[in-house]
Amino acid sequence: MHRIRLFLVLLLASSAFSAANAQSGIQCVKEKCEGKGRACVETLYDTFETCTRAARKKCDPVAFAQKGECLKNGLHACALTRNQSEAACFADVKSCYKSCEPFEGKRVDYWCVARLAKGGTAAVCAADPNAPRRLDVCDKAFSKTGFETMSCDSL
Repeated sequence: MHRIRLFLVLLLASSAFSAANAQSGIQCVKEKCEGKGRACVETLYDTFETCTRAARKKCDPVAFAQKGECLKNGLHACALTRNQSEAACFADVKSCYKSCEPFEGKRVDYWCVARLAKGGTAAVCAADPNAPRRLDVCDKAFSKTGFETMSCDSL
């Protein structure tokens, strides 16, 4: 009988912990993951801007006939580094997101990166799974920034 009581106490404590953790799941993501991920993206876009300026400056003295090839090579290297860094930022956010599980109810969450005129930023967008346009919530998250393009990956 004593073992049954202990089992029931542990079961109740476990379900209470799971419910509390589920309610705080998205709050955990906002507090623990989003800021770090956003800083990662903003840093990589600062680095990308610096790289593209340096590539253009390096190609300034090159003869006109070779300038296109010079820019292509320099800017391609910058874009490749940016893409690899962006993938690493996403992997970190996704791992962090998973550490905040379980979440309550049916969820559709995205990690969205907005490319701005200068730089970039990112946010976790919690979308309504029943909405006809799920990414509208992400559009709203960046509407004040004046983003040029946005990409979203499912978490």
